[in-house]
Amino acid sequence: MFSLRFRFPGLRAWLIVIVVIFTMTLLHLGYEPEMALMVVGGAITIAISAIKRLDASSSSRRA
Repeated sequence: MFSLRFRFPGLRAWLIVIVVIFTMTLLHLGYEPEMALMVVGGAITIAISAIKRLDASSSSRRA
């Protein structure tokens, strides 16, 4: 199971703020709400995939 550990106490709040600002920017640029949510969802999926790969590569170096 994948678990995301935040090393900085306020990082979760900043991530939420960044996602909201990104979503509002897309809406301001004229994207439909459904399309904006799909773009944000895709970006989050890519970010989680990258974090998993980085976590796997760093844990293999430790072993």
